[in-house]
Amino acid sequence: FKKMFASQHNNKTDYMKEFLIQHNITDKNIIFWAKKNNVDYKVVPEINALSAINFVFQKKLDMIIYGGGGILRKDIISAVNNFVINPHCGPLPEVRGMNAIEWAFLLKLPLETTVHFIDKGIDTGDIISRTPSPFYNGINLEQLRAKAVISGILEINRLLTEYQDIENFPRQKNPGVIAGRQCYVMAPALEELVSYKLNKLSCS
Repeated sequence: FKKMFASQHNNKTDYMKEFLIQHNITDKNIIFWAKKNNVDYKVVPEINALSAINFVFQKKLDMIIYGGGGILRKDIISAVNNFVINPHCGPLPEVRGMNAIEWAFLLKLPLETTVHFIDKGIDTGDIISRTPSPFYNGINLEQLRAKAVISGILEINRLLTEYQDIENFPRQKNPGVIAGRQCYVMAPALEELVSYKLNKLSCS
């Protein structure tokens, strides 16, 4: 099914582009946005660089919203009193790590985005909220991923609007390594299997 897998990538609906247009976000990247809105920013060689930690300390930030990949070390987490939150594109603690929405689909687990605090483990911090990732027959792999990311963006916006102070965010203990599994980057063959199963659903 390699041909079908390639076709899904080439003919995907760009949900993220539609989302940005819908919310009138036209900047090329976060640097352009920061300059336009007079927001301080720092380009660093890597996420745990000393320059990044110093920037966080100097700006006396209340929190960090981390939307990237990679493991944050304790120095940068402690720089904001452990107030680092992350939208994880899968259910926690069932699926920790990479390609979470794909693994959740393959393992027949709930398709949801989990907003959680980051601690020294990998996706083991306290859970703040869970939001279902929109799913329907006919969705392809790239659309599934985009929907999960968008769910996380909208949920963080809701949390910041509703609670304002991060200290008031709800917290639920995350059993982490005890109850869940560590997932790694999905091999291309397994990605093809996910695409095959999604396509089979759309044809049923």
